Amino acid sequence: EILKKLKAGEDFKKLASRYNIDGTKKTGGNLGWIKRGILVKPFEDVAFRLRKGEISGIVKTRFGYHIIKVEDIRQREEKRYEDIKGEIRKRLEKERIENMEKELRRKYGVKVNESTLKELN
Repeated sequence: EILKKLKAGEDFKKLASRYNIDGTKKTGGNLGWIKRGILVKPFEDVAFRLRKGEISGIVKTRFGYHIIKVEDIRQREEKRYEDIKGEIRKRLEKERIENMEKELRRKYGVKVNESTLKELN
């Protein structure tokens, strides 16, 4: 019924405000900007295939049924290596330290007593 109304030209926001049962009811169904990997896969698969202004068919997820409208698309910002090399270096160093720590814990059977650790904090 809702999809028919949308195809007949009724306003998405008004229909979402009337029929929506989740937290976006108050915002007319607006989720804001979304990135890949944030929402459930069936929803994202459809949302990222739509073009600006397009409305999906009915999308079923574990949370229920959805109709998606893409209001706008923002292109991903490309970053220059020079601007992010420090961040990359820190991330790689952190990863190396975490891997070394895991290996040492495994090799020497180190166990962390979480309750004692909490008491120290």
